Amino acid sequence: MKREKNTAAKFGGLIDVYSIKDAVEDKAVVPLLYEGRHNVMEVNEKPLDNYFDRVAEDLTEYGKASLKRTFSAKNKIVQSLSFIENTAWDISRHFVDNIQGTGFKGQLVVPNKLSAIRYRDILKEIGRISVELLISAPDTREGDTDAFEENDDKVRTFFKAMMDKYGSPDNYENHLLMDLKNKKNQK
Repeated sequence: MKREKNTAAKFGGLIDVYSIKDAVEDKAVVPLLYEGRHNVMEVNEKPLDNYFDRVAEDLTEYGKASLKRTFSAKNKIVQSLSFIENTAWDISRHFVDNIQGTGFKGQLVVPNKLSAIRYRDILKEIGRISVELLISAPDTREGDTDAFEENDDKVRTFFKAMMDKYGSPDNYENHLLMDLKNKKNQK
C-alpha cells in the first residue's frame, strides 16, 4: 500500500538479521568483488553530425530533434562497436594482469543481447581470456529496433546455434554453468 512505507512495521518487524558476511561464512554464497571499469569516451562530433544530417535529411525539424535525442544517449554510445572493442581490450588486459591464475572468474554485464554477442566475439578474437555467453531467448522485437544498425539477426542466429548445440534453454544454461563451476585455471 502506498500509505504504508515501512515493510518491517507492516509485517511485524525484523526477526533476525542474516547478513552477506554471515552467508559467506556459512558458505551459502561466495564472496563477490565488484570492480567497475570506466572507459573514457571521446566523441568526434563532425563525422557524426554529417552522418546524422544524411540519415535525417527527409525528416521534419521535430523528427530530427526526436531522432537526435533518441540516439545521442550515452547508452547508445556504450553499445557502439568501437566502444565495445576498446572496453574488451581493457577487460582482457585487466583480467590477465590482475585476476588470471588466482582461481577467480569474471562476469560482464552489458546493456543488451547484441552488445553481449559483440563482447563475446571480440574477447574471443583477442584470445587472452576464455569467454562464454549465456543469454535468454530473443523476443520478436530483437534486431528490429535500431535505425542506425543493419538488421542482421545476430541475436536470433546466436541463440538458434545454442539451441542446435544444447537442445533446450535449460541444457544450454546448465552446461555453461557447470563448465564455469568446474574450470579452475582458465585463461
